[in-house]
Amino acid sequence: MLRLPSAIVLVCLLAGFSLADHKTGEIQFTGPMKEKIKASAGEKLKLTVEFKQFELNGRSAVSVNGNIKNTASTKMYYSYNIAFLDKNKNLIGCQNFVLDIEAGKTSPAGTFLFLPRDEIGRIYYYSIAFYESDMPIGK
Repeated sequence: MLRLPSAIVLVCLLAGFSLADHKTGEIQFTGPMKEKIKASAGEKLKLTVEFKQFELNGRSAVSVNGNIKNTASTKMYYSYNIAFLDKNKNLIGCQNFVLDIEAGKTSPAGTFLFLPRDEIGRIYYYSIAFYESDMPIGK
């Protein structure tokens, strides 16, 4: 019985279907540059990212700063989705990247989410959905 599910997974991988990696964790910000939370995701593409609160020209934001390394021998495509949620898992802010990366290369993967200060203080969870494929995501 275990052979059939394994065979289905193998066929999907060989057919170019995307792999998904989902991560969720607790996170709380108490002020600019006070906490740094690190997370990672991916199989062939290695995402490493750090979240921290900061201020830029009097505006509050959460920095999503990291890198993606392609360990595969072929060009890969990815969709990197990050969300910040409150204690009740209501959405406070989110971001999405859909890009590609050449074999053996490392590329930056980051952005700023500008949010009201009081909303950043309500963040309790982060959630990452990371999809990788040898075909453009969505095909």
